[in-house]
Amino acid sequence: MATRAFTTDRSQTNMAYMQWSGLLNGDDGAPAVMNGMELVSWQVFGTVGAGGSAQVEASNEATPTTWGLIGAAATTAAMVFPADDIVARNIRPRVTAGDGTTSLTVIACFRRLL
Repeated sequence: MATRAFTTDRSQTNMAYMQWSGLLNGDDGAPAVMNGMELVSWQVFGTVGAGGSAQVEASNEATPTTWGLIGAAATTAAMVFPADDIVARNIRPRVTAGDGTTSLTVIACFRRLL
C-alpha cells in the first residue's frame, strides 16, 4: 500500500485537473487541497483486475485522518462520475480492491468557485 502523488493541469481558465497514476490495490492518492475549488467530476481508467474497485473520498480536516466516500465506487475502467459540485478541504482517490494486475489512473476535474 502506497500513497501516490498527483500531477496538476491548470491550462484552462478557472479549471484544474488532478491526475493520480499507477494506483495499485490498496493504494491511495496524496490529498489534493481544494482551496476555492469544487469537484465537478472524476474518471477512472486502466486495468481494474479481478474484483477491482476505486473511489474518491473527501475530508474537511486540515490534516485528514477520516475520509468520506463521494458518490459510488468505480468497478470497471473508463467510468466517469459527476460529483454534484462537491466543496471540501481535501480530495483523494483510493483503490479498495483488486488483484496483482490492478493499475488505475484517476483524474479529478475541479472548477474555481467564483
